[in-house]
Amino acid sequence: MSKLNLACLEIGRETLAKPEHALSLEWLLTDGTGSYASSTILGCNTRRYHGLLVAALRPPGDRTVLLSKLEEELWIDGRGYPLSTNEYPGCFHPDGYQYLTSFRLTPLPEWLYAVGGVVIRKRIVPLRGRRAFALCYRLEGFVPNAVLRIVPFIACRGFHEVNRSADAFEIEGGSTPQEIVVRGGERRLAVHLSRSAGEFEEKPLRYHRVTYRREIERGFDGEEELFSPGDFVVPMRKGMEFVLTAACESLPQTDFVAEEARERERLGNLGSGVSGGPRTELERTLTLATDAFIVRSSGPTACPRQSEVRQDGNADGEGAIIAGYPWFDCWGRDALVALEGLTLVTGRFEDARAVLLTLANRAKNGLVPNFIASDPQHDAFNSIDASLWFPHAVSRYYAYTGDDESVRERLYPTIQQIIEAYVAGTLFGIGVDADGLVTGGDDRTQLTWMDAAVRGQPVTPRHGKAVEVNALWYNALQVAASLAGRLGFSAERQHYLELAQKAQKAFGNLFWNEQDGCLYDCVRDRFADRRLRPNQILAISLPHPVLERPRWQGVLSCVQKHLHTPYGLRTLAPSETEYRARYSGGPEERDSAYHQGTVWPWLLGPFYEAYLKANEFSDAARTTVAEAMSCWSGHLLSAGLGSISEIFDGDPPHQPRGAIAQAWSVAELLRVSRLVQSGADQQAIE
Repeated sequence: MSKLNLACLEIGRETLAKPEHALSLEWLLTDGTGSYASSTILGCNTRRYHGLLVAALRPPGDRTVLLSKLEEELWIDGRGYPLSTNEYPGCFHPDGYQYLTSFRLTPLPEWLYAVGGVVIRKRIVPLRGRRAFALCYRLEGFVPNAVLRIVPFIACRGFHEVNRSADAFEIEGGSTPQEIVVRGGERRLAVHLSRSAGEFEEKPLRYHRVTYRREIERGFDGEEELFSPGDFVVPMRKGMEFVLTAACESLPQTDFVAEEARERERLGNLGSGVSGGPRTELERTLTLATDAFIVRSSGPTACPRQSEVRQDGNADGEGAIIAGYPWFDCWGRDALVALEGLTLVTGRFEDARAVLLTLANRAKNGLVPNFIASDPQHDAFNSIDASLWFPHAVSRYYAYTGDDESVRERLYPTIQQIIEAYVAGTLFGIGVDADGLVTGGDDRTQLTWMDAAVRGQPVTPRHGKAVEVNALWYNALQVAASLAGRLGFSAERQHYLELAQKAQKAFGNLFWNEQDGCLYDCVRDRFADRRLRPNQILAISLPHPVLERPRWQGVLSCVQKHLHTPYGLRTLAPSETEYRARYSGGPEERDSAYHQGTVWPWLLGPFYEAYLKANEFSDAARTTVAEAMSCWSGHLLSAGLGSISEIFDGDPPHQPRGAIAQAWSVAELLRVSRLVQSGADQQAIE
């Protein structure tokens, strides 16, 4: 199907000629603000989230599909050849995919169309930080009387929505004959051509029942009405290039060549902030994939080296991590789990610092936000474990950077507040019980990462004392003790060590399941949940394991035998009556399967780390993990091109599902890949 050069992927005619397969392959391009462009390799949108400009109107949130797509048609001597493909109920129209000969990621998307003896080459590049994307068209080969007509399809609606009517659009005059500005309510889109390339011809039309097959599969409304203000008409000649730019506002003329060169150089430098850079083909591809998730609301988006980490305690704009594309926003838990793989392994230390400071600044009641809104007043704190990932992420940041100033002045105080709040008790009944372990929630809340609910009821009730929450609690106390010692706070260090000792003793007594030789998943009152889930692996994998070493092998054996797959860990063993083998159907059906057997790739991070630790990072263990990870090269070519999906079916063939690019999936696989290469030295950076 494709050339397996994952930093320069090419998909040929044999795949492009089969739309049913080609429509399952999607590309993604981001600009560092939360804005993105994404579609299938055919340019036929299959999701309401697809678009050539999905702009974060309040970065990194309020994402809005402004420009849905462009319909292009090449006219030669009065005959039209469609280059675009749309889906309507029961048919494709037009069927421009028949002229598409190649799709490439270099790593920027590029399309080649062969029509009437000539080639049209189309490329797209983000105008970084400006919520804008530019497309360059080039005619190769000689043909007389060639004209390219480009029709913008405009949505101007939230990316979770669809337009039922396109009546409310207004066309505003552009600043030149090559520009058109369209307003849809309070949302505004400016589209313009290179100067003197052609002109815009106003011809308002509404396109009915544009169909998004993936939304229909997911049980949502999959049809909408799109608006077109008219056509851009460009006479073409051999070797001619012109640029079409889509933005939230009128922009100066774009030097496409310079923008493209800057973006290619920036992408080529990703990962250069660490010694040796990416070391394998998989690492190089995953390093490229990390870039999509890291956003800054203002300030620089570069990748400084360790020596360039700021020491003044001031953030250059808020930092955030998009949890996944195309539909996820910024989530605190996901950001903290993914932080090491996305920013530290890749040497993006300033971005790591910005994310941590943002979470610290937004903490309330000893909790960091679980959902991070554009407006801090709308942050949500409904998580028992997100705050406990914060000390872990800080310790990893400190280990990589040695940033004493930020840790002492801004980050360690937040860790103190978290621990104090858990000991005293905080929101949602979260607190430390008399035995020293963390408990929280009730039968109506879902505070752990297994948080799906159907009709207001948790699908996987885990209130009380959850196993990974208490593994994180013990780890947080040990981190706090370590930092307190380094910062010279000896009394605090002793206090945290005493809390940790009490928690560890209670953990072993409460969670060990002697009958099955592993850990209970959740304990409350007189109930101990024996259902086999992957959460117990964190009791080994974290830098400070709460589980005594003699019991590690039992946990690893159970998880490997019943939960491990090539693409992640199942969230429930197939032997359990609630096990769901497939993640499909409408929202309720999918939510019912989300943590009831569905496979999650991010869990391979803790699992492989636990396996390596249990085997003392031997060469044989590292080889085993490296061989197990080889399957990901195929997946990187099969769904969201060059990225890792959110989830997979529990049963073979483990079809990819959910979001096409997930932050913690990419991050944990990259972190483990580097762990395999570097061994215990990388894991033990402290």
